[in-house]
Amino acid sequence: GAEIYHGGVIYYSLGNYAFGSYSQSSVTAGMARIWFENGKLQKAEILPLNVFNIDVHFQPRPLAHGPAYAFAREFNNFSEPLNTRLIKQPGLFWGIEKIEPVQDTVLLATKTQRPEEDQKK
Repeated sequence: GAEIYHGGVIYYSLGNYAFGSYSQSSVTAGMARIWFENGKLQKAEILPLNVFNIDVHFQPRPLAHGPAYAFAREFNNFSEPLNTRLIKQPGLFWGIEKIEPVQDTVLLATKTQRPEEDQKK
């Protein structure tokens, strides 16, 4: 996952890219790409990668279309609780954006809001 935090970006668990393994649990990873201007974060992205070495022989490759979307869904499962998510961009990289937290609201029914049947009782 990732988090936009205090004007910067934190990427979590990108380490699968940094080591070689034949593990079935290390099949995807992401490569970060970030832009700064005058010391301030301008843009943060991630490139979903296939790092399953039985397939890629220790040479990570960008994920194909379907697996890249699956990567993004899983990435967002970790990132959305941190008010951050991936968005599809043209090309292979996915953008990282901050999202506003959703406020839970409870609507209470009043007599005027109930269906007609309930009002007859």
